[in-house]
Amino acid sequence: MKLINYLPILLLGVVLACQKPSDAVNPDNPSTGQPDTSTGTPTEVGKPIGTPTTKTIGKSGGTISTPDGKLTLTFPAGALSKETTISVQPIENKAINGVGVAYQLGPDSLTLAQPVTFVYHYEETELVGTTPDAIGLAGQDDRHIWTVKQSVIVDKTNRTITSRTKRLDRWAALITYYQLTPVQDTVYLGQVRELALNRCTDKEPWGSTEIKDVNVELYNRPAEIRNVRDILLNGKSYSHPEQANPKDGKIGFTYDSKAFKVVYTAPSDKVPATNPVVVTVMLEGPNNAQLLLSSAIKVVNETNFVINGHSYPDAVANGSLVYGHLIVTAAGADSTGKSGQVAIFVNSLAIGAHPFVNTMDIESNTQVSALDGAGNEDFQAGWSFYEVCQVPKTESGVVQIVNVERSKGTAKITLQVSGKVVTQHGYNPESCAVTLHKTMSINGRFTVVVRE
Repeated sequence: MKLINYLPILLLGVVLACQKPSDAVNPDNPSTGQPDTSTGTPTEVGKPIGTPTTKTIGKSGGTISTPDGKLTLTFPAGALSKETTISVQPIENKAINGVGVAYQLGPDSLTLAQPVTFVYHYEETELVGTTPDAIGLAGQDDRHIWTVKQSVIVDKTNRTITSRTKRLDRWAALITYYQLTPVQDTVYLGQVRELALNRCTDKEPWGSTEIKDVNVELYNRPAEIRNVRDILLNGKSYSHPEQANPKDGKIGFTYDSKAFKVVYTAPSDKVPATNPVVVTVMLEGPNNAQLLLSSAIKVVNETNFVINGHSYPDAVANGSLVYGHLIVTAAGADSTGKSGQVAIFVNSLAIGAHPFVNTMDIESNTQVSALDGAGNEDFQAGWSFYEVCQVPKTESGVVQIVNVERSKGTAKITLQVSGKVVTQHGYNPESCAVTLHKTMSINGRFTVVVRE
């Protein structure tokens, strides 16, 4: 029989999809969608990325390991009919849902009388987005299509994955059947993120406590809803909304044809206390076996401002659109505990500079106000606009719309403010001569997500 020529040792995962956010995942009544029995998806063969390790093994058996100890092949007595040079070389991982290191093994063709044992030592970081319980041993045929040959045994204490086989394809790999993607991500306050769950087989050959033959072809497809039992946010079930903490954000799902996607909406007002948040998909397979696939999503706030030299680095901004005009409010605290606030009115979302404007036509204006050191006796408030003898005036400054990203009815807007606001102002009502005019500076960068 052929000895593995390529052994991509991989770990896979796939991200969940969802039904409409108003519908709950029903653990007692999953979808009865039919399995997809289409043929497997071919992939290219991985290219060598490391130096081969070789060892001669004979009738009495023996082992060969990679220098880093990640992969060990054990040939029992009687597996080989004569002394044979076995080689192991790292290659690119090209398997369906493959994660981790791949290996090219030699010789190219070999008959085994006894099964060879594969032991892969995994790092927890290699299984991000999936779980050791979802792994199987796959081989790639001459069509470059992958087939799951054998199941595996996982030792979570020692972090090893073990399988055995007498029939070794030219290319082989460890794979996981599902993966939640992205496994890690960053979103802004109020932003919506979809998570996808992919599968690589129409069967669920996991949940076994012993190594056994599987023999199913692998393909790249979205996962169906039929195996999804629940989705969770920071361990709180979507099926039991009373358990949810709204400060962590919201989860829902969409279900389009056979594609199931999870939808996470970040809170709009404040970064969660537990950050990143963890979105988890619970799958159920044969013999009530369960898989828990998780994605870590960090919620960040791209808002900071400086008023009169006082820095507010971790401010929270909110935005809204009113008849095409952008209104942004932001608040934060400085290192001494003093709080600051900024309010911005911009006449449009056009990319570029919007100078401070104060006219009788309020819809044409771009205006800014600021409050520095609120809660203290020495606080100051200022506005970009003022008037002299009922004539509208404005201080110097500009609001710069840096970027607008539109997606599914929302817009993520990044803007910058630089200029002055008036804290005190007075004039002679008879001569209209200005008698008092004090200002303070305002600079800041703000990111908000608004509905259009």
